[in-house]
Amino acid sequence: DMLVYWFMPDNTFIDLRPTAIEFPENDPEQWRLGNKITDSAKVPILKFAHPALSTADRVLAEFLKRFSLSATRLDSILSETIGSRRIPQVACDWVKANPAVWTPWVPYESECDA
Repeated sequence: DMLVYWFMPDNTFIDLRPTAIEFPENDPEQWRLGNKITDSAKVPILKFAHPALSTADRVLAEFLKRFSLSATRLDSILSETIGSRRIPQVACDWVKANPAVWTPWVPYESECDA
């Protein structure tokens, strides 16, 4: 048994199948007082892009806006990288096996901004 501090999503410790330590829901008032017996505030996973991307490549910008994977699905994909499987091959296999997930992310040229 061991205790690790781990940022997610990441595959560093995924092969160890870690179990999260669950704390009571965040209490901001207690945190302000220095009492950190509750969980920290949740931090969402955000997407960032250069401001000019939407004019440089509208289709790519729209794809990235639509792109969405749950933490569970992302962990499942990352767990495939354990051992000798390389990330590009895992990604390629996932794309081939899951068109129903990613095809709604792909904007069609017939779609317009108006």
